[in-house]
Amino acid sequence: MPPLTDGQIVLRNQLRKDVTKLAIDIGDRNMSTEYENLCKAANFIEESFVEAGYRVSRQGYEVGLEERKCYNLEAEITGSKKPDEIVIIGAHYDSLEGTPGANDNASGVAALLSLARAFANSKP
Repeated sequence: MPPLTDGQIVLRNQLRKDVTKLAIDIGDRNMSTEYENLCKAANFIEESFVEAGYRVSRQGYEVGLEERKCYNLEAEITGSKKPDEIVIIGAHYDSLEGTPGANDNASGVAALLSLARAFANSKP
């Protein structure tokens, strides 16, 4: 394979940083045993969107017998030519109990954040 370009190196490093933050620094994040970490993950994602220049809306809902609050986080870019058309890119940020969730779904969140950063200053 050819060597990575400068842009690819930046992307690789950012993906690694985001996966590390979710899977290692925050770790196991779920409703059962690590609710506090689940909230930390949501805050990290929201902060990342805000740093990229987005306004974030949180759609809260209660889950389980303890009625713990969970959130869908939404950042939006309105298109320039077809503003009524919608493309949704999503990822879940919880992990299976007892796992750091590096590949389910820290990698998905990292990809989502990379796309958000790439499109932050555009008007598709």
